[in-house]
Amino acid sequence: MTLLSGISLPVYAAGADASDYKDSWGVPEKRTDQKHSSFSTCIGNSLRDSESKCLSWPAGFDTGKKGQTLENYGTDTTHGATLMLVARDINANGARFCPLQLQANNKKGSRGNHSKSWTEYYDIGQLHKCFWLCKDGYSGEKCNAGNATTCNSTDISIGGFADSKRVHSGANIENEIPMFYRANSAGKDECDMILAISSWTPSGHGAYVQPTVFCTVRAGKWRKHMYSVPVIEFVSEPILMCMDGYRKNSAKDDCEAINQDLCNLNSMCTGWAAEGFKSGEHTMYKNTASNCFEYRCMMPGYGFVSTSDRTCKECNASTRYGVPGKTGECIICPVEKIFDENADGSSYCVTAVQIGTGTLQYGPQKSRTTQPLLNQCWTQVEPSTYKKCTLDPKWDFKADKNSQ
Repeated sequence: MTLLSGISLPVYAAGADASDYKDSWGVPEKRTDQKHSSFSTCIGNSLRDSESKCLSWPAGFDTGKKGQTLENYGTDTTHGATLMLVARDINANGARFCPLQLQANNKKGSRGNHSKSWTEYYDIGQLHKCFWLCKDGYSGEKCNAGNATTCNSTDISIGGFADSKRVHSGANIENEIPMFYRANSAGKDECDMILAISSWTPSGHGAYVQPTVFCTVRAGKWRKHMYSVPVIEFVSEPILMCMDGYRKNSAKDDCEAINQDLCNLNSMCTGWAAEGFKSGEHTMYKNTASNCFEYRCMMPGYGFVSTSDRTCKECNASTRYGVPGKTGECIICPVEKIFDENADGSSYCVTAVQIGTGTLQYGPQKSRTTQPLLNQCWTQVEPSTYKKCTLDPKWDFKADKNSQ
């Protein structure tokens, strides 16, 4: 295989000029070499599942033969392409990343002319999957805000882009792609310095970002046929960036919510309006069966007025009152019934059982002479402890304390 390379000093030539932000992103000033490095942050059908690496030259591909089809071709069967998350908007605080097709185009030479290859970019129809990532200390649209007032809890892990597909037609949109600079080699290969995602975080709420050299590499017979593939190299130090509403964790290896309640509002259960949540009155409650969030009254002994009115009110006036954890609603049982969260049915009310004065004083099947003073119910101060004493014949003060 004959590879033609050797890059000269970089000169910005096309794309959206992002050169003013080179210092903000740690972009090196010059590139004088070209490395065909392996990388694994491509997405969709550009990723070879068996190796978890991006497709490049197929194993055993004979560039000396005419009429072959590259495994990872784009708008031409001889033009290699790969899909990555590349910045389409850049400022000093963050960038907006979108799924894009990076393609290595080529043209075979004629008499007296060299063959050449060049970079192109294609929209793959997934602009709805674009997202902003912000540096630490910034948030909001375009990362222009300080304190987060919103939260984008979309999972941006690689699995979310499994349906990304290379396109085989369309317009080159390179003039819309922010580039720190572009370089051409004497052999007419081309390289761009762009910004791309280089690795993922475990949580799916952030990613590592790096200035990225995207080059083209040619092989074949100059005047008969030509093949080209993209070559990607990440340069400078990786920068951990997070979605809006998230920040670096203490270990600085992942992103965590700045305000978890704010992020949970994106995953509310059916019938639970996000605008009904009041941070000073409610606390979040995860419905594990449905994998979504509801909310409950923050104050102990308080419950909702009703299932339609989630204003909190005091709900502990007597044993007729109670708040089931399943609904958070304040239940008031009729006279001669008491609240029981474990009662059969949905009323949570059971018929009150008359208890004799002896049991109220000393416990069931107990008396003053059979129990030490600590185990006699009338000495208990806490309502919950008194209830256990009067209902459970085996209740013991010391055992109960030790279990708490």
